[in-house]
Amino acid sequence: MVLGLLISGCSSHVSDRVQQSYKQSGVIKIGMEFSEFRKLFNRTRLGWTKLRIHNTYPVYMHAGNSRYLPSYDRTISYGFESMRGWDYEHFKLTKIFNSNLEAIEYYLSLKPTDQEVKANLIRWRAEQGGNIAEKKKPKKQEPKKQTPDKEPEKQKTEPTKPKPGEVFFVASGTGFFINLSGHILSNNHVIDSCATVKVHYKGNAKAVKILAIDRANDLSLMKSDVNPDDVFAISKEDAELMEEIWVAGYPFGKVVSSSVKINKGNINALTGIGDNYSNFQTDAPMQPGNSGGPIINQKGNVVGVAVAKLDYIKIIEDFGAIPEGTNFGIKSSTVQQFIKANNVNSASTNLMDMSNKDLGKKIQKATVYLDCWMTAQQIRQAKSRKVIFTGLE
Repeated sequence: MVLGLLISGCSSHVSDRVQQSYKQSGVIKIGMEFSEFRKLFNRTRLGWTKLRIHNTYPVYMHAGNSRYLPSYDRTISYGFESMRGWDYEHFKLTKIFNSNLEAIEYYLSLKPTDQEVKANLIRWRAEQGGNIAEKKKPKKQEPKKQTPDKEPEKQKTEPTKPKPGEVFFVASGTGFFINLSGHILSNNHVIDSCATVKVHYKGNAKAVKILAIDRANDLSLMKSDVNPDDVFAISKEDAELMEEIWVAGYPFGKVVSSSVKINKGNINALTGIGDNYSNFQTDAPMQPGNSGGPIINQKGNVVGVAVAKLDYIKIIEDFGAIPEGTNFGIKSSTVQQFIKANNVNSASTNLMDMSNKDLGKKIQKATVYLDCWMTAQQIRQAKSRKVIFTGLE
C-alpha cells in the first residue's frame, strides 16, 4: 500500500486563532466543499493524508495547516469524506479535530479492514503518546465512597512503546528483476533510510541486500535470494519521441488490489524537469507507488524507470491549471551506466516485438512490490529531513 499521498511544507500560515474564528462564525462548516475550504487558506500549503479505511466508500482525507496525519500536531485539523473517488473536488468536510491524535482515534474507531492502514494508525498513535484520554489531565474530584455492589474501575493501561530495534512498515514502491541471479532495480527514494526492504514475490516476502544507490539519478540496485520466473532486459537504446510505452507497478501499494497494474502512454519529451537529459517525459499515468517500476517498449525491454510526477497542488496554486500527462522516467542509458559501474549485467535484449498477451505475462513475472520498514528512531530522523512520505511517489 501507499497509505496516502502526503504533502508537507508551506509558504504562509493561517493561525489556529483565525481558524477557530472561521469555525465559530460558520465560515468553516461541516458539509462544505473542498474547493470552498481551500480558498480560505489562499496560498498556504496544506498537508494531506488519504485513507482507504474499508474496501467500500466513503474514502477519507485528513487535512491540516502545513501538517499531515503522521506528524505530531496539537493544532486544529480537518476530516473530509468522498463517495465518488479520490478527486479533491469530490470531498466534503465531515469532521473538525483539535489535534492529529484526536483524528487518529476517530479513524481507528471506524474499525479499518485494511490491516496496513490500521497498523499505521496504531503506530502513529503510539509515536504521538497514546490515546487522547491519556493526554487529557483529569479533573480534581472529591473521593467517592465505594458501594459494595460496584467494582472499582480498572486502570487504563499505558500504550505499548516500540521495542528497541522494532521495525514498522512505512512506505512501498515498485522494482523489477534484471537477471536470473535475483538483482532488482528501483528508485533510491523507495529504499532510502529503510532499516529493511522486502521484496514480495509469489506470495513470499524476503529481505533484500542493497548493493548500490545513485542519489543524483535516483536509482538503487538490490540483490535478493529469489529465483525469478522472468526478467527484464535494459534497452541499449533510449526511447524515441512519440514511442509507445507501458508503465508497470503497484500504484497506491496494495490498497486497490495486490495485482500489478499497467498503464499505456507515449514519450512526450526527451528531457525531464529543468532540462534533465537523464530523464524523459511521458503521458502514461503514474500514481504514488509506481516509483521504481519498469517502463517498457513493445519488445519487452526496459527503456526507463518510473521516477516522478508533478506536484498537482503546487501547479494548481502557481498556474491555476491541472497538469495532465506530465510524468517522468529515467532513461535506459542512465540505468545501463549505473548497473555496469556495479559489475552487474541485465538479460539480453529482445529484438522482436511481443504480443500484448506475452508482454502482460512478462510484466507479471518480473515486476515486484517492495516495502520499506524503519525503526521508530529512523522514522523520526527521516521526518526531520523531510524525506519520508507514507505513500511514495
